[in-house]
This record gives sequence, structure tokens and C-alpha cells, in this order.
Amino acid sequence: MKIIVFSRIYDSAIMSIPEIEAEVQKDLNECYGKDCVRFGLYTDTKNNVSMVFVRPLEYSSKDLQEKLLNIRDCYLITGESYKGFRMPSPFPKAPFGYECMIEQEEFKNAYKESALLLGADKIRRMRLEVESYSVVIRLRL
Repeated sequence: MKIIVFSRIYDSAIMSIPEIEAEVQKDLNECYGKDCVRFGLYTDTKNNVSMVFVRPLEYSSKDLQEKLLNIRDCYLITGESYKGFRMPSPFPKAPFGYECMIEQEEFKNAYKESALLLGADKIRRMRLEVESYSVVIRLRL
């Protein structure tokens, strides 16, 4: 399985799941500070992958109900701007210094297209589970 997570493509044929988790966690610690974000990667079959980012980020019940995603979660998941990384198919961005929400579908489309363009596996299905304490991405490859 080849997936994009926090500015890199990871290949489970080259790295083990614990190695991928450790690399992603190292980058998250460098970017956000030690233990500000915790990352977990889970696979239940060769085609199903779950990425879990545990972080504090307030969402209103209205935002959650309307399937909106805070732009900070977009940056967290993709690693956009980390060490100059850019998604080839960008998600909508807010002007510098502004907080914004985007529709989850906009983010999912940009993520799927970018994954293909960067050489990751084709994503057949993608689901986001957004809470104030975490964001979970479930992929079927």
C-alpha cells in the first residue's frame, strides 16, 4: 500500500506500519511540537487503511453537522507547506492569518487527486470522521 500522509508518500512494502508511524510522528513533533498531535496508522486488510490524528481543535456542532473541515486539519493531514511541500491538486486555502472551514468533499477530492499525481495507490473510497479531539481518515485502496 502506498499512501500520502503529512507531506510524503509511504509504501508499506518498504517500511513497516510502526516505522511509518514513527516517521510521521517525528515530522508532526517537529512541525507542531512534541506530543501536540498523536498519530496512528491502522490496516485491517491490504486495502483498508485508517489514519488517526489526535489533536485538540474546536468544532461547533453545526460545522460537524454540515460536514465542514477546518483548514488546520487539512494542513495537518497533508503536511501542506511543511518543508515546502505542496499538494499538486490543492484544497481551497484561506488568506494568510485567517481561519476558515471548507466542505469535506472539496478536501477529499483534492486529496484523492493529489495522491494519484504523487504516485500513491488509487483511493476507491474515503471517509473522514471529524471530532474536536481527533480527525480520522479511512481509505479503501
